[in-house]
Amino acid sequence: MGFTRFEEGTGYCGRCLRQVAVYRPKIRHVPHLLLTLLTGFWAILWIRDARKGHEWRCLDCGATVYKTMS
Repeated sequence: MGFTRFEEGTGYCGRCLRQVAVYRPKIRHVPHLLLTLLTGFWAILWIRDARKGHEWRCLDCGATVYKTMS
């Protein structure tokens, strides 16, 4: 079980100049909760990770995609 999972969608990539599949990491909260209960210190890292903005990325080239479409 990892600490992140990926959310997928579609968006327009400025580098590829076409609509592509995009992804962004999302946090899995259960492992973070377990480590926080075990160590107490892990809550600091969990909060830092949860507040970080996760950008949408193109699956083909890895460029940042700013606008996604449903």
